[in-house]
Amino acid sequence: MRAITKEDLLKRGRELPRQVLALMTDEELADVLRNKPFVQRLQQQSLEQGLEKGLERGREQGLVEGLHKAIELGLELKFGAAGLELLPEIHQITQVALLEALQEALKTAPTPAAISQIYQPQE
Repeated sequence: MRAITKEDLLKRGRELPRQVLALMTDEELADVLRNKPFVQRLQQQSLEQGLEKGLERGREQGLVEGLHKAIELGLELKFGAAGLELLPEIHQITQVALLEALQEALKTAPTPAAISQIYQPQE
């Protein structure tokens, strides 16, 4: 029987932690948790993953807000008060692709109704 290498462990991916924990006694687990560099590395990795997720959400939220403002300006400039009547519905939209489609449609849409057809297609 050959020894398990670090490469073998890395190939096992996400299933490994559960398998390792299942094989460990409570005392062995306590020893691992007392290993401060190990625990600190896990904490740092968790923090970095959380920060990355938070940054991604923040970027998307900023993009949505920017698209809302661009669409609002386009509606006001092109259609005046009639265009601004669409804003309560448009501000409920958070899908970036749909907001980008609305922004693009403002270039050629002849009426506010043509814009609303993009996010409220007739059934």
